[in-house]
Amino acid sequence: MKINRVEKDTQLIIGIHSITAALKNAKRKSHTLMGTDKGLESLRKAFGGKLPQIDIQKLENHKFQESAERLYKEHQFEFKRIPSGLLLDSSKVDPLDEEVFFRETIASQGTWKIVCLDQVTDVHNCAAVMRTSAFFDIDLVVVTGKNFRLSPGFFRVSSGGAEFVPILNTNSLSKFVKKIKKAGIPLVPLDETGDDISTFESSDSFCLISGQEDLGLSNAVKFNCGKLYKLNSFGPIETLNVSIATSVALTKIRK
Repeated sequence: MKINRVEKDTQLIIGIHSITAALKNAKRKSHTLMGTDKGLESLRKAFGGKLPQIDIQKLENHKFQESAERLYKEHQFEFKRIPSGLLLDSSKVDPLDEEVFFRETIASQGTWKIVCLDQVTDVHNCAAVMRTSAFFDIDLVVVTGKNFRLSPGFFRVSSGGAEFVPILNTNSLSKFVKKIKKAGIPLVPLDETGDDISTFESSDSFCLISGQEDLGLSNAVKFNCGKLYKLNSFGPIETLNVSIATSVALTKIRK
């Protein structure tokens, strides 16, 4: 049975690092925070001894979990107990529009460092890539799929990365890649049949494309890429989790 989701104007964020980063993000205009004594104390330490000047609801743990569960249901997320005792209900950051990106945004800066995820639907893998992308100062992460949702778990695993790296959700990654190639940005598609990634010529701009663990890159994406690259294994295991593979690849090409 198809579930009709009603999109909310706010996002639920858990995890102390993610909440701290979201509260410091000027693009988020409003916040409501629920927390237990323990949770609020950890946040106070993160802000140098003072809680931020926002709407804060202090609750006993059982009341906190009950209230959090209600919010999860309103946002149509499956609830799991929140050990940290903190839940931020924050206004959304306006998503990037693909048409505007290619018409205006891409020309607004000289170089672009982009990470694309092809057929990657696991939320935790995507979130781990967001964290990695923030570490490597990536300019944009591109995902696919109408069902891709920024869940509380996504924000927790991204550990604040989602506040620093914009996300663009495209309906067709193959068409996106084709446009990126036309814009002169070198492509770095990861595929086990490709050449050693060390043969990639260093560039200030690049678009790294990682595929789903079992399926790899789609044929449509590979068709628009041309040359493929691979990570050489030094042991009996020849493949890596997509988030780990992305991290290793970025250490090779990020200069």
